[in-house]
Amino acid sequence: MTFGNLTPEAIAFGFFTILILGGAIGVVTNRNLVRAAMWLMASLFGVAGYFVLLSAPFLAAVQILVYIGAIGILITFAVMLTRSMTHMPEPNNRQWWAAGAVAGPTGRRLAAKTPTSCRRRSPKPVKSSPPLPVELPSVSLSSNHPG
Repeated sequence: MTFGNLTPEAIAFGFFTILILGGAIGVVTNRNLVRAAMWLMASLFGVAGYFVLLSAPFLAAVQILVYIGAIGILITFAVMLTRSMTHMPEPNNRQWWAAGAVAGPTGRRLAAKTPTSCRRRSPKPVKSSPPLPVELPSVSLSSNHPG
């Protein structure tokens, strides 16, 4: 089915082009980090659409999973590290002392009940074998000779 001289592939190409360019302009002009990352996701989604049009579904899937997934992680870190940019109120929790009072003794009890087989032991001494011919230069270079 064609619309005049336009094929569905040409219409999809135009849509993805507008999506990519609009997303790029949104990234550059937006001062809010989270919104800029959302625009970047839209732009990268348009690139994945290009890959679909080129009959490269694997590259489209990689584009979506790797790059857009990485932007999701970026948004998570942006929210965690720059709360002032998102205008989110700071959590005000005055019960930190109660959490410490519960976590401290609980941690000590768990450490005391840990079986000794799980605790760290010093490694057994390993019997050394004579050095291989390949190792001889390093042995001679690393030995401490007086003088």
